[in-house]
Amino acid sequence: MTSSAHTDCLDLVQATKSGSKVQYLIKDLLKYFNVKAIAEKEGCSRVECTYDVSMILDSIREEFKKELVQSKKITDIIKAIVPRPEKKYYLSFVVRLLVFQSGRSDLGELIGKDDCIILIPVVVIGSDTATLVEQGAGRQTTFSFKVDSELVISGQCLVYMQPANKAVCVVLSIGKDKVKESGNDMGKEVGKDIVKESE
Repeated sequence: MTSSAHTDCLDLVQATKSGSKVQYLIKDLLKYFNVKAIAEKEGCSRVECTYDVSMILDSIREEFKKELVQSKKITDIIKAIVPRPEKKYYLSFVVRLLVFQSGRSDLGELIGKDDCIILIPVVVIGSDTATLVEQGAGRQTTFSFKVDSELVISGQCLVYMQPANKAVCVVLSIGKDKVKESGNDMGKEVGKDIVKESE
């Protein structure tokens, strides 16, 4: 697949540096799983941990929420990616630890296509580069699963990774609907928190 220039796809994917508290919590997760022991499979799937990490994931969500309230940069990114943004954005209560591997991952199966997904990389094996393809329009670009970053990606996209590459990420979502239910087996989003009103 060829890649479009990143400047052509700023409404599909953008990245920003994660805050120091989020980075600290992300590093803490590494103690509870072995990325090399994750079985090879296509697409994205849950990461099985040796310990219940739900409290750590909830803490990451709360720290990320603080970043949203305080950072105009992140708010501007969300406004660029979420279609027809309303005055209020909602952060999903659900936070997950998923691994993205070779083949295709359909982000629309994880969240609503009109929402954006937040990927916070924890650890990467192999190349950190993936290809992003917008469903329907077919635009495509590349992006990197950089540790210490936060990726904001449109729910209308597919992620493609090459064989033998793995990227473990904390996954959240942001949208304009207060309540959203998802029928996939990755978990169910039962509500969202208001994080910020657009100007």
